[in-house]
Amino acid sequence: MSIAIFNPADFISDKPVTNAEKEILNRSLDKTKVHLFYEKNSGFLASLVATMEFEWDRTIDTACTNGVWMAWNPEFFLSLTPKRRVTVLAHEAWHVAFQHVIRGGNGKCPDIYNQAADHVINLLLEEHGYDMSGFPYLMDKRFTGMNTDQVYEILAKEAAAGLPMPINFQNGDFKAPGQGPDSITKGMT
Repeated sequence: MSIAIFNPADFISDKPVTNAEKEILNRSLDKTKVHLFYEKNSGFLASLVATMEFEWDRTIDTACTNGVWMAWNPEFFLSLTPKRRVTVLAHEAWHVAFQHVIRGGNGKCPDIYNQAADHVINLLLEEHGYDMSGFPYLMDKRFTGMNTDQVYEILAKEAAAGLPMPINFQNGDFKAPGQGPDSITKGMT
C-alpha cells in the first residue's frame, strides 16, 4: 500500500473562511462527529467532542486544540478520508481528555511534552483500530503502555543528552521537535 505524503504548507493561507464554506464544512464535520460514536471505546470521546466548539482556520497546518475548542484547516480537513477525519478528531479530543494543554505547561518543555503526548495518543488510537495511515504520526512502539509524563521524561533525557529527537512534520519538511501539525508552539496543542 502506498502512503501519500501531504504538504501542510499547501493548506496555509490568509484567506478567511467564508460563511458558505463554513456551512459545507460544518456539515462534513458533523458527519465526522457522528462516525466517532461508532468507533471502539469512543463513548467518552464522543461526549467530550459534543461539548467542544469548533472553528475553521487557514493559518494553521492541520488541526489543534486549546483544551476548549478545536480548530481545523479546512483544506487539510477536506484532504482526509472520512476515517482519517475521525482519527484526527479523536487525536485532538484525547489531548483535551488528558488535559495536555494544562499539564504540559508545568515547567516542562512544551515541544517535547506535545511530542510525548502525541506518541501516547497515537499508540492508543492504533490499539483501538483507528486509521493511522496517510501521514506521519509520532508513534514509537517503545512507549507502548506508558503515560505522557513517562514518555516526556525519556524524551527530555534524550534531548539533554543530545540524541536526535523524533521527527515531526510541518510545511512540507521533516523538522525538529515541536514543529508538528498540532504543536503548542502556536499556543495550542
